[in-house]
Amino acid sequence: MKKTLCLKLFLYLFLLNNNCLYADDIWKTNFADDIGKGYWGNNSDFTGITDWSLEISNCILADDNDYVKVVGTSGGRFEAKDCDGEAVWKSKLLDISGFTDISISVLLAETGSSANSSKYAKAFYILDGGEEVSFSINNENIGNWGSNTVTQLGLNGSSLEIIVRLNNPNSGDLVYFDNVLISGDPIIPESDSLTKILVSNNIVEPVLLKTVNNSKENASVCFRFVVDETEEASDGLSTKVKK
Repeated sequence: MKKTLCLKLFLYLFLLNNNCLYADDIWKTNFADDIGKGYWGNNSDFTGITDWSLEISNCILADDNDYVKVVGTSGGRFEAKDCDGEAVWKSKLLDISGFTDISISVLLAETGSSANSSKYAKAFYILDGGEEVSFSINNENIGNWGSNTVTQLGLNGSSLEIIVRLNNPNSGDLVYFDNVLISGDPIIPESDSLTKILVSNNIVEPVLLKTVNNSKENASVCFRFVVDETEEASDGLSTKVKK
């Protein structure tokens, strides 16, 4: 396939004292859109849930006050109360093939005073369909631990799944998790023999990029791509521009 790619770019950065490096968010959830989803008593609701699943075969939910579900507290969080057995939350299978040096973080927390060893929350990951592996930082959350952000750093692979195992045998305590975030450095593909990179004749004025802009309406244009499928592109394959 023959591709003609025109790139207009001007980038002006101030680097003070240290290099500024930013990872991209690959996937995240704070459960704000999932309130009420899960199990309580003999009831359940998973309408519209496609990003995660829940297994409660080891739990005993005696009535509607016993639950493992997303609640509206703090804008949405996944919570277990008096479930009397381990619940297993799993994210969907995530494609991470376009990223490197991947990190994961999850907030694991509890309320109440019970130090029962059956009251816990722990995070794990599965990389490329392999074994379930415990997060390496802050993952011992048993009894009355308060709040911890558990973290895993430096992963590389093609697919990733996040697992949270939690139990709470107490009616007066709460065990919950929130703010699941996966981030990494995007892999920039190298130019190949089928790609032409041309310098634009349209010189733009210097622009100072402001990182305080958080909306596309206030963003400054710094990249512009034009893909031209010429007559010579006769192989029948589509042109794709990927991040």
